[in-house]
Amino acid sequence: MTRPRVALVSLTPLATGGIETHLLQLVRGLKHEVEFVLVGDVLPEYRVLMETEGVPVVRVTATGKFDLHCVTELRRVFRDRAVSIVHTHDTRGGLLGRLAGRSLRLDCIHTVHTPAFFLKDRGLGIRVYQWAESALNRWATRTVVFVSPTIQALYVRKGLVRAAQATCIPNGLEPFWFEADEDAVNVPSRDHERASGEVRFIYVGRLSPEKDLPTLLRAFALAEMPQARLSIVGDGPERAQLEHTAVQLGCAERLRWTGPIAREGVRAALRAADVFVLPSRFESMSYTLLEAMACGVVCVATRVGGNADLIRHGETGILVPPNDPAALAEALRMLGNDGQLRHRLGIAASRFAGQFRVESMTFSIRDIYLDAPSKGLRHT
Repeated sequence: MTRPRVALVSLTPLATGGIETHLLQLVRGLKHEVEFVLVGDVLPEYRVLMETEGVPVVRVTATGKFDLHCVTELRRVFRDRAVSIVHTHDTRGGLLGRLAGRSLRLDCIHTVHTPAFFLKDRGLGIRVYQWAESALNRWATRTVVFVSPTIQALYVRKGLVRAAQATCIPNGLEPFWFEADEDAVNVPSRDHERASGEVRFIYVGRLSPEKDLPTLLRAFALAEMPQARLSIVGDGPERAQLEHTAVQLGCAERLRWTGPIAREGVRAALRAADVFVLPSRFESMSYTLLEAMACGVVCVATRVGGNADLIRHGETGILVPPNDPAALAEALRMLGNDGQLRHRLGIAASRFAGQFRVESMTFSIRDIYLDAPSKGLRHT
């Protein structure tokens, strides 16, 4: 049987993040059954990771969501590489990649990670995007994959996708996230090298507007917990402003900015923390939230997007309203002052996260690839 040739397309700059993790997992799990080529705005460090896995990388950039020159370039790449399946993974790539693929009568699959238009609820640009998304789903896409059942339900309810062509394949984690440390039975020890009574909070992710780190800093200051420490793991365009905000709020001396670290380092940082905090304005299915839960860390997250797919309030973590520093501060105080609650919720979170395995995710995507039409599109 001939292996399918799949173009993984993302025109958002690829360096570190959820989409990058997802694509690497697909490649590592399926490269012996599928021929991949990565097409998009691939930054050097991510190119090295993909080429190490034996995946050729073709850099293609777009000036906007409706860049017709980019469509022409994508068509050329798909032809030159004899691509049989176009699998798009971001907003811009989903629009332009499917236009290019449909024009060549290629089989197109689109995975919805974080739909940007849900960050706003009004405006002509959002309405135009929703119309384009609906048209492409019906006209140019065999299967639309959602990583979050909540987001899938939103798309179906808004009429952006037909229920019959939508499927939910949640993100999954590699086995090492579930391996117990030698000094831990249920959750890792978090008492090493810290002052008496110290509580460690942690955020992991990009320092960008959609993550709403200013609300986290305000909440951390409002919580008035002198014994608390907050680690910010990651980097992004807002770092300088966030550092300035922390000084203004009077909590800078209790913050630690680590910059970006490898996923293995993230695991160690999470296991040394007491509470993981995710203050985003929107999420689909956050890898970092899932990773923190797998590590047995109690999590506080905003009640947005797919966060509620993972956190059952009061059972596997705490949910708070978005953009509400007072509510987030109250949750930080409650967890910071109650070690038994942290322990109980952390154990429950770890058990719940155990169902999200990378093998299940990659096998489900493989089934979609192998079910591809043999001749052109078969859309109605």
